[in-house]
Amino acid sequence: MAAPPSGTVELALALDLPAEPSVAEVRALDEQGHELARDCAWTEPFRFYRLGEARVVIEAEADGQGLRLATDRPVKGLWLTVPDGVVLADNFIDLVPGAPRRVGVTGGLPAALKVAALDHADAVVALSKAKEVASPG
Repeated sequence: MAAPPSGTVELALALDLPAEPSVAEVRALDEQGHELARDCAWTEPFRFYRLGEARVVIEAEADGQGLRLATDRPVKGLWLTVPDGVVLADNFIDLVPGAPRRVGVTGGLPAALKVAALDHADAVVALSKAKEVASPG
């Protein structure tokens, strides 16, 4: 579905009611497929989610310009703490399975990050560089 520039489009979808809490993620993409915006809608209260069971994977991009974040279960409010002088393009991030996120980094990648999220204990994560993948063709 396309939306007119500086306009809105109403969209109504009939959704089945799941037996357990669920998360809906919506992304707005431009004509080239670049992400313009993203939002997650969570049913409340959050106490019904088993968020602490999620496994979060954080990798540094090979060029040192960003982080790749992924998860196997929904994560609410992932907060990354970095040293002074390091700036993240995004923070307090919701993650859903199958939708990895890229966070741009300026000021150099630290060797480790402090990570926290709703229903997760704070942790320090050592960063490993992602392997470069040759482009096809």
